[in-house]
Parts: sequence; C-alpha cells; structure tokens
Amino acid sequence: MRKIGKMYSEYTSEDIQCHMEPDFRYSSFFVLAEMTSANEYVEYIAGKIQTFKRHNVVIKTKIMHIKGSGKPCLVLDQQGSDIEPGCLTAKRSENGLIARMDIMPCSFYELIP
Repeated sequence: MRKIGKMYSEYTSEDIQCHMEPDFRYSSFFVLAEMTSANEYVEYIAGKIQTFKRHNVVIKTKIMHIKGSGKPCLVLDQQGSDIEPGCLTAKRSENGLIARMDIMPCSFYELIP
C-alpha cells in the first residue's frame, strides 16, 4: 500500500511492475473494463500519473482499514476536487506479489484508521 501511495504522491510508476504478478488484475468503479495483466495496468497508470503531474493534480493518500474485516486499504483523495475519494484494496498471491487491485468509492465502505 505504501508503494502505491508513493506512486500517486510522487508521480512515478517505474518500480511498481516488479511487485506484480504477470497475470495481475485491476478493476475500478471509475474504469469501464477490468485490466488483466501487469503490463496493461502499468501502461494505464503511467499515463494517468503523467496526466496528474502535467495538470498539477495532487492526490493525498492514507492507509485506512475496512471495518469488520480489518482489511487495509489506501484512500486516494484528489485535492481541490468534488470527486469522491477512492478506496484501493489489494490482494497478494501466495508468493507475495500483488495479484489484484480494486478501487471503489470510499462511501461503499465504513473505514477506520
């Protein structure tokens, strides 16, 4: 979660792929189709990060937990925007790499510190 937060706050995605399974999957409430590979996601997020940087978009991040399950999530909040913050969850594979990430609006969950 900290690496993902750093990616958004420092506008860099260079070292994320080495932490992902090749058949990594990504789904977002805000993106139409599920992505089904690390390569596809890295290409997508690199473009998005560069757009944020070009337009001086500031994304504040903080780690929270989903009440009930205690599962950690990363809250992504676009500063100065009325867009609802996103809640990013991640699932690791048996060998410790990121197998999947999902983003949903924070209002879908009850979050606690």
